Amino acid sequence: EGCLASAEDSTEEPENEIFDVGCDTKLSSTKNNKRLSELEATAQCVIFFLSGQEAVSTTITFAAYHLALNPVIQEKLQKEVEECIAANGSEPSLDVISKLKYLHCVVSETLRILPIASRLERCGYEDYVLGDTGIKLPKGCTVYIPVYALHHDPEFFPDPESFKPERFSEENVGSIRPYTYLPFGAGPRNCIGNRFVILTIKLCLFHSVRSVEFTRTSKTKVPLSIKRGHGGLCTEDVTLGIQKRRDQRLGNGGLEKCAQLTSENS
Repeated sequence: EGCLASAEDSTEEPENEIFDVGCDTKLSSTKNNKRLSELEATAQCVIFFLSGQEAVSTTITFAAYHLALNPVIQEKLQKEVEECIAANGSEPSLDVISKLKYLHCVVSETLRILPIASRLERCGYEDYVLGDTGIKLPKGCTVYIPVYALHHDPEFFPDPESFKPERFSEENVGSIRPYTYLPFGAGPRNCIGNRFVILTIKLCLFHSVRSVEFTRTSKTKVPLSIKRGHGGLCTEDVTLGIQKRRDQRLGNGGLEKCAQLTSENS
Protein backbone atom coordinates (compact mmCIF):
# COMPACT_ATOMS: atom_id res chain seq x y z
CA GLU A 1 0.00 0.00 0.00
CA GLY A 2 1.44 3.36 -1.01
CA CYS A 3 4.60 1.95 -2.64
CA LEU A 4 3.96 3.46 -6.07
CA ALA A 5 3.01 6.81 -4.58
CA SER A 6 6.25 7.05 -2.60
CA ALA A 7 8.33 6.00 -5.62
CA GLU A 8 6.60 8.59 -7.78
CA ASP A 9 7.08 11.36 -5.21
CA SER A 10 10.74 10.59 -4.54
CA THR A 11 12.09 10.73 -8.09
CA GLU A 12 13.19 13.86 -9.93
CA GLU A 13 13.66 11.94 -13.18
CA PRO A 14 10.54 9.83 -13.83
CA GLU A 15 11.96 8.55 -17.13
CA ASN A 16 14.58 6.61 -15.17
CA GLU A 17 12.16 4.96 -12.76
CA ILE A 18 11.38 1.30 -13.39
CA PHE A 19 7.92 1.91 -11.93
CA ASP A 20 7.13 4.96 -14.06
CA VAL A 21 4.84 2.94 -16.34
CA GLY A 22 2.77 1.90 -13.38
CA CYS A 23 2.72 5.44 -12.03
CA ASP A 24 1.74 6.95 -15.37
CA THR A 25 -1.24 4.62 -15.75
CA LYS A 26 -2.66 5.98 -12.50
CA LEU A 27 -2.45 9.65 -13.39
CA SER A 28 -5.27 10.34 -15.78
CA SER A 29 -8.83 9.21 -16.18
CA THR A 30 -10.83 10.12 -19.27
CA LYS A 31 -14.22 9.28 -20.68
CA ASN A 32 -12.84 6.22 -22.50
CA ASN A 33 -10.14 5.18 -20.04
CA LYS A 34 -10.56 3.90 -16.51
CA ARG A 35 -8.04 5.12 -13.96
CA LEU A 36 -6.09 2.19 -12.49
CA SER A 37 -6.06 1.66 -8.77
CA GLU A 38 -2.69 1.38 -7.05
CA LEU A 39 -3.20 -2.38 -6.71
CA GLU A 40 -3.89 -2.73 -10.44
CA ALA A 41 -0.90 -0.58 -11.38
CA THR A 42 1.36 -2.58 -9.06
CA ALA A 43 0.09 -5.82 -10.62
CA GLN A 44 1.06 -4.54 -14.07
CA CYS A 45 4.59 -3.83 -12.84
CA VAL A 46 4.87 -7.35 -11.42
CA ILE A 47 3.63 -8.84 -14.69
CA PHE A 48 6.35 -7.27 -16.81
CA PHE A 49 9.02 -8.33 -14.30
CA LEU A 50 7.85 -11.95 -14.50
CA SER A 51 7.11 -12.10 -18.22
CA GLY A 52 10.49 -10.55 -19.01
CA GLN A 53 12.46 -13.36 -17.40
CA GLU A 54 12.05 -15.82 -20.26
CA ALA A 55 12.82 -13.13 -22.84
CA VAL A 56 15.96 -12.09 -20.96
CA SER A 57 17.34 -15.62 -20.44
CA THR A 58 16.70 -16.68 -24.04
CA THR A 59 18.23 -13.53 -25.54
CA ILE A 60 21.34 -13.64 -23.33
CA THR A 61 21.88 -17.30 -24.23
CA PHE A 62 21.53 -16.55 -27.94
CA ALA A 63 23.85 -13.54 -27.69
CA ALA A 64 26.51 -15.65 -25.93
CA TYR A 65 26.15 -18.26 -28.67
CA HIS A 66 26.82 -15.76 -31.44
CA LEU A 67 29.70 -14.17 -29.56
CA ALA A 68 31.28 -17.62 -29.28
CA LEU A 69 30.88 -18.20 -33.02
CA ASN A 70 32.17 -14.71 -33.87
CA PRO A 71 35.35 -14.04 -31.82
CA VAL A 72 36.10 -10.81 -33.69
CA ILE A 73 32.73 -9.40 -32.63
CA GLN A 74 33.28 -10.63 -29.08
CA GLU A 75 36.70 -8.98 -28.96
CA LYS A 76 35.26 -5.69 -30.19
CA LEU A 77 32.58 -5.81 -27.49
CA GLN A 78 35.20 -6.62 -24.84
CA LYS A 79 37.24 -3.62 -25.94
CA GLU A 80 34.24 -1.32 -25.57
CA VAL A 81 33.57 -2.71 -22.09
CA GLU A 82 37.22 -2.22 -21.08
CA GLU A 83 37.18 1.38 -22.31
CA CYS A 84 33.96 2.01 -20.39
CA ILE A 85 35.48 0.66 -17.16
CA ALA A 86 38.65 2.70 -17.68
CA ALA A 87 36.59 5.87 -18.08
CA ASN A 88 33.88 5.23 -15.46
CA GLY A 89 35.39 2.93 -12.84
CA SER A 90 34.86 -0.75 -12.12
CA GLU A 91 31.11 -0.37 -11.51
CA PRO A 92 29.65 1.91 -14.22
CA SER A 93 26.10 3.08 -13.67
CA LEU A 94 23.21 1.49 -15.50
CA ASP A 95 22.77 4.73 -17.43
CA VAL A 96 26.37 4.53 -18.70
CA ILE A 97 26.06 0.85 -19.67
CA SER A 98 22.75 1.44 -21.46
CA LYS A 99 24.42 4.00 -23.77
CA LEU A 100 27.30 1.80 -24.97
CA LYS A 101 26.98 1.84 -28.75
CA TYR A 102 28.41 -1.51 -29.77
CA LEU A 103 26.67 -3.31 -26.91
CA HIS A 104 23.42 -1.85 -28.20
CA CYS A 105 24.23 -3.15 -31.69
CA VAL A 106 24.94 -6.66 -30.39
CA VAL A 107 21.68 -6.79 -28.42
CA SER A 108 19.66 -5.38 -31.34
CA GLU A 109 21.10 -7.90 -33.81
CA THR A 110 20.42 -10.75 -31.38
CA LEU A 111 16.78 -9.65 -31.15
CA ARG A 112 16.60 -9.46 -34.94
CA ILE A 113 17.78 -13.01 -35.51
CA LEU A 114 15.72 -14.44 -32.65
CA PRO A 115 12.85 -12.06 -31.84
CA ILE A 116 11.08 -12.69 -28.57
CA ALA A 117 7.75 -13.11 -30.38
CA SER A 118 7.66 -14.74 -33.82
CA ARG A 119 4.51 -12.81 -34.65
CA LEU A 120 2.24 -10.11 -33.27
CA GLU A 121 -1.54 -10.11 -33.21
CA ARG A 122 -3.82 -7.09 -33.17
CA CYS A 123 -7.61 -7.02 -33.16
CA GLY A 124 -9.46 -4.04 -34.60
CA TYR A 125 -12.06 -2.42 -32.35
CA GLU A 126 -13.67 -0.59 -35.29
CA ASP A 127 -13.76 -0.80 -39.11
CA TYR A 128 -10.55 0.46 -40.69
CA VAL A 129 -9.22 1.08 -44.21
CA LEU A 130 -5.48 0.56 -44.79
CA GLY A 131 -4.25 3.86 -46.19
CA ASP A 132 -4.67 4.21 -49.95
CA THR A 133 -4.86 0.46 -50.55
CA GLY A 134 -8.62 0.30 -50.22
CA ILE A 135 -8.27 -2.85 -48.11
CA LYS A 136 -10.97 -2.87 -45.45
CA LEU A 137 -10.46 -4.47 -42.07
CA PRO A 138 -13.81 -5.08 -40.37
CA LYS A 139 -14.27 -4.58 -36.66
CA GLY A 140 -13.08 -7.64 -34.76
CA CYS A 141 -10.69 -8.70 -37.53
CA THR A 142 -7.38 -10.12 -36.25
CA VAL A 143 -4.24 -8.91 -38.02
CA TYR A 144 -1.07 -11.00 -37.80
CA ILE A 145 2.35 -9.35 -38.18
CA PRO A 146 5.02 -11.95 -39.09
CA VAL A 147 7.92 -10.56 -37.06
CA TYR A 148 10.31 -13.48 -37.59
CA ALA A 149 9.68 -13.46 -41.34
CA LEU A 150 10.27 -9.70 -41.54
CA HIS A 151 13.52 -9.98 -39.58
CA HIS A 152 14.78 -12.73 -41.91
CA ASP A 153 13.67 -11.21 -45.21
CA PRO A 154 16.76 -10.44 -47.36
CA GLU A 155 14.90 -7.51 -48.89
CA PHE A 156 15.01 -5.75 -45.52
CA PHE A 157 18.13 -7.33 -44.00
CA PRO A 158 20.70 -8.56 -46.56
CA ASP A 159 22.37 -11.85 -45.61
CA PRO A 160 19.76 -12.26 -42.85
CA GLU A 161 21.19 -15.43 -41.27
CA SER A 162 24.56 -13.80 -40.55
CA PHE A 163 25.18 -12.11 -37.20
CA LYS A 164 26.13 -8.52 -38.09
CA PRO A 165 25.75 -6.02 -35.22
CA GLU A 166 26.90 -3.21 -37.53
CA ARG A 167 23.43 -3.22 -39.09
CA PHE A 168 22.38 -1.16 -36.06
CA SER A 169 25.33 1.23 -35.95
CA GLU A 170 24.65 4.95 -36.15
CA GLU A 171 25.84 4.91 -39.77
CA ASN A 172 23.53 2.09 -40.89
CA VAL A 173 20.46 2.09 -38.67
CA GLY A 174 18.83 4.83 -40.73
CA SER A 175 18.68 2.51 -43.74
CA ILE A 176 16.43 0.01 -41.94
CA ARG A 177 12.93 0.36 -43.32
CA PRO A 178 10.39 1.46 -40.68
CA TYR A 179 8.31 -1.33 -39.15
CA THR A 180 10.53 -4.14 -40.47
CA TYR A 181 12.33 -4.46 -37.11
CA LEU A 182 9.74 -5.22 -34.45
CA PRO A 183 11.21 -7.20 -31.52
CA PHE A 184 8.75 -5.50 -29.16
CA GLY A 185 6.09 -4.31 -31.56
CA ALA A 186 5.57 -0.62 -32.25
CA GLY A 187 3.34 2.27 -31.33
CA PRO A 188 1.39 2.86 -28.12
CA ARG A 189 0.58 -0.85 -27.74
CA ASN A 190 4.14 -2.13 -27.92
CA CYS A 191 5.58 -4.36 -25.20
CA ILE A 192 5.23 -2.69 -21.81
CA GLY A 193 8.45 -4.29 -20.55
CA ASN A 194 10.72 -3.61 -23.53
CA ARG A 195 12.98 -1.11 -21.78
CA PHE A 196 13.32 -3.33 -18.72
CA VAL A 197 14.22 -6.35 -20.88
CA ILE A 198 16.82 -4.47 -22.94
CA LEU A 199 18.48 -2.91 -19.89
CA THR A 200 18.66 -6.26 -18.13
CA ILE A 201 20.21 -7.95 -21.17
CA LYS A 202 22.80 -5.19 -21.55
CA LEU A 203 23.71 -5.33 -17.88
CA CYS A 204 24.17 -9.12 -17.95
CA LEU A 205 26.24 -9.11 -21.14
CA PHE A 206 28.41 -6.24 -19.89
CA HIS A 207 29.41 -8.05 -16.72
CA SER A 208 29.83 -11.36 -18.58
CA VAL A 209 32.23 -10.24 -21.31
CA ARG A 210 34.33 -8.21 -18.86
CA SER A 211 35.28 -11.44 -17.05
CA VAL A 212 34.90 -14.40 -19.40
CA GLU A 213 35.11 -15.46 -23.02
CA PHE A 214 32.49 -17.57 -24.75
CA THR A 215 34.02 -20.21 -27.02
CA ARG A 216 32.76 -22.80 -29.46
CA THR A 217 33.27 -26.46 -28.48
CA SER A 218 32.81 -29.80 -30.22
CA LYS A 219 29.35 -29.99 -28.62
CA THR A 220 28.19 -26.59 -29.85
CA LYS A 221 25.39 -27.06 -32.38
CA VAL A 222 25.60 -25.09 -35.63
CA PRO A 223 23.00 -24.06 -36.53
CA LEU A 224 20.85 -24.05 -33.43
CA SER A 225 17.46 -25.70 -33.26
CA ILE A 226 14.67 -23.21 -32.62
CA LYS A 227 11.46 -24.17 -30.85
CA ARG A 228 8.41 -22.54 -29.34
CA GLY A 229 8.59 -21.63 -25.67
CA HIS A 230 5.81 -20.58 -23.34
CA GLY A 231 5.87 -16.99 -24.54
CA GLY A 232 7.64 -17.13 -27.91
CA LEU A 233 10.61 -18.57 -29.75
CA CYS A 234 13.54 -20.06 -27.87
CA THR A 235 16.54 -22.27 -28.55
CA GLU A 236 17.23 -25.88 -27.70
CA ASP A 237 19.97 -26.43 -25.11
CA VAL A 238 23.05 -24.37 -25.96
CA THR A 239 26.45 -25.79 -25.07
CA LEU A 240 29.40 -23.39 -25.08
CA GLY A 241 32.86 -23.17 -23.59
CA ILE A 242 33.27 -20.49 -20.94
CA GLN A 243 36.75 -19.50 -19.85
CA LYS A 244 38.41 -16.69 -17.96
CA ARG A 245 39.60 -13.78 -20.05
CA ARG A 246 43.22 -14.28 -21.10
CA ASP A 247 44.36 -11.11 -19.37
CA GLN A 248 42.73 -12.24 -16.11
CA ARG A 249 44.28 -15.70 -15.78
CA LEU A 250 46.93 -16.43 -13.16
CA GLY A 251 50.17 -17.84 -14.51
CA ASN A 252 50.48 -19.47 -17.90
CA GLY A 253 47.74 -22.04 -17.53
CA GLY A 254 44.29 -21.00 -16.51
CA LEU A 255 41.49 -23.48 -16.17
CA GLU A 256 39.04 -23.68 -19.03
CA LYS A 257 35.60 -24.59 -17.83
CA CYS A 258 32.76 -25.72 -20.06
CA ALA A 259 29.20 -24.92 -19.14
CA GLN A 260 25.82 -25.66 -20.59
CA LEU A 261 23.64 -22.62 -21.10
CA THR A 262 20.06 -23.77 -21.09
CA SER A 263 16.82 -21.98 -21.85
CA GLU A 264 14.31 -24.02 -19.90
CA ASN A 265 11.26 -23.32 -21.98
CA SER A 266 10.12 -26.83 -22.83
